[in-house]
Amino acid sequence: MNVPYAIKYNYGNGFSPIKTTTGTLSTYTDPEGEIFLTVGQGGRSHYQWTGLQPSWVAFRDNTTNGFLQVTVSPDGGTLSGNYLKSSDGTTIDSFSISKSLSGLKYDYAPYRTFNGVSDYFDPPVTADMSMPSSFTASAWFKTTKNNPTGVEEMIVNKGGIGLDRLGENMNYGLSITDSEKVKGGFEDSGTSNNDHFVSSSASYNDGNWHMAALTYDSTTGVITLYVDGSSAGINTSLLPPETNSKPLRIGANSRANNSYFAGQIDEVQIVSRALSASEIADIYNHVMPFSEPFG
Repeated sequence: MNVPYAIKYNYGNGFSPIKTTTGTLSTYTDPEGEIFLTVGQGGRSHYQWTGLQPSWVAFRDNTTNGFLQVTVSPDGGTLSGNYLKSSDGTTIDSFSISKSLSGLKYDYAPYRTFNGVSDYFDPPVTADMSMPSSFTASAWFKTTKNNPTGVEEMIVNKGGIGLDRLGENMNYGLSITDSEKVKGGFEDSGTSNNDHFVSSSASYNDGNWHMAALTYDSTTGVITLYVDGSSAGINTSLLPPETNSKPLRIGANSRANNSYFAGQIDEVQIVSRALSASEIADIYNHVMPFSEPFG
């Protein structure tokens, strides 16, 4: 949460709220408690901090006023408020507001639409997005296309499909097969560049948003495909993926102008470790489970 001049209730001294930041706009990282807002004034004395945001004030009153603690549940479904007594932090009153989260999980618009003919996107990343060891690749997608036999639609990939050629083979990728199933995997770094892919049993060209994720754990050799937060298949590889200099590409084959995706794609995420099953489920359910920045 980014807030200017955040304040926190001081249980050690109720007359002196804690100012947690001193800059103009900084990140609240204090592990000792939540941000509190003052409620009401009651004619009491105010503490006002000078700076670019002078409207942030706190006041002391251990009899008629308190602090409002506001929290939002990890899934975004419930907002709760506790009105706390300023003298000792006990709850005077509370409320909660909830909304239904049933139905589709996707809520990350705007998204990008791909025409399935010539459209793709190479993110302008400066870092090498090759994954030489453990990784996670995930994306949300929506499509209604029925693919002809032998035609595969690429959601996201680095290195592509086609001829086996050292330095151009699949480092990681997610796609839709010619039977509209989700497929994920890579070609290993051995001399034969063997394929290690796994496909879902169900088809996903129903016009609804779905989340696909692929993880590879180099310590165990386990490759896991997830669809909508649950495991959809497992494979193994004792050899790590082959790395390459081909672009990270969304919506088409990374090594050639083909295998175009028809539909919508969003929230492509590449992480240099294998996320756990619970972390994948958390992403699907709108909970951020880890602190690493995404590629």
